[in-house]
Formats: sequence, C-alpha cells, structure tokens
Amino acid sequence: LLSYPLTKEDLFGNKVLNGETKGNGYDYCDVAVVGAAQAIPHTDWFLIAKIDTSEINYNIIDDIIWVILSGLLVVLFTGSGIFLLRQREHLIFNEKIHQSQSERLQALNLLTAIVDSTDEAIFAKDLAGNYLLCNKYNANFIGLPAEEIIGRNIRDIYPNDQAELMIAFDNEIIDKKSLIVREESFNFRNEKKYFLITKGPLF
Repeated sequence: LLSYPLTKEDLFGNKVLNGETKGNGYDYCDVAVVGAAQAIPHTDWFLIAKIDTSEINYNIIDDIIWVILSGLLVVLFTGSGIFLLRQREHLIFNEKIHQSQSERLQALNLLTAIVDSTDEAIFAKDLAGNYLLCNKYNANFIGLPAEEIIGRNIRDIYPNDQAELMIAFDNEIIDKKSLIVREESFNFRNEKKYFLITKGPLF
C-alpha cells in the first residue's frame, strides 16, 4: 500500500483533498498528469480520472502534424490549381497573339502584293523623311533594292538639291494636312524625268 504525506502539494490526490476538482499535478508514480475528481455521495471516497501529460502532448503533436500536413496539401492543391489556371490563361493569350499576328501578316502580305503589282511609284515616309515603304517600281526608279531603301533618309538617296525640294514638298503637305497633286521634274542619274505626283498625309 502506497502512502504519501499531505504536505506533498504537487500530488494531484492532495490537491483534490484540498478542494480542487480538476487540474494538473503528479500521480502516485510521480508522473505528470491532468485529472478531474468527483466526490462519491455519502462516502469519504473520490472518483479520480487522470491522463498522463505526455499522452496529451503526444496526441496534440500528432494532431498538429496532421493539421500541418492537411494545410500543406490544401496549399499544394490550391497552388497547383492556380498554376494550371494561369498556364491556361497564358496559353489562350498566346493563341490570341498568334492569331492577331497571323491576321496582320496576312493583311501586310496583301498590301505588299497590291503595292508591288502596280506600275506606279508608291512610297511612304515618316516626318523625318525616312522611308517606311517602297514598292518595286519606285525601287527600280531609284536604282536600289527596296529593302536597302526602307529605313534610309531621302538625303541619303537623292542629290542634295533634289532632296531639299522633296522635303519642302513634304513639309507643305504636313502643314496643309491635305492631298496635293503636282507635276514635278527630277534630275536623277544625269537624266531629267517628269512626274505627276500625288502626295498626302497618312493618319
């Protein structure tokens, strides 16, 4: 038969005798426990239920691990879902860009075919006088391949006096913002040529 002095304050049984019906302490094996006590009516006895603190901690740790694992799974599935959704949106966006580029390329090829099939000199320049477009007929007149003309300035292609006349004509069109038809002569490659020129601004 085990017996303990009433002065051992951390003994759970002694706490019950002192009026505590629940709490923590140590059992007769000196093991940390959490317990609850209920007096048995008409007797001097108490019914005590206890559980080792280590068991509680073990269960808590086990529950925490499961909660963490469940949370990680939720995060993983959520992240995977968001990743797949973004990948799908990115794919749709790329398909739209590809379709738009295909349509623009088709329109550009059509424009190039129309421009190159005429026997008129067709060109476009920016405000600084750099060629943006030059069809085959105009390129043949200048005497350079179209790809060598595009991006170059009129001053790089025509003699200075001729280039200045063309620039003045261009500036007049820019100022008036209207279509102008005019007959002009060009001294180009030691030969004088006459042209009926139609120029207008591109908006």
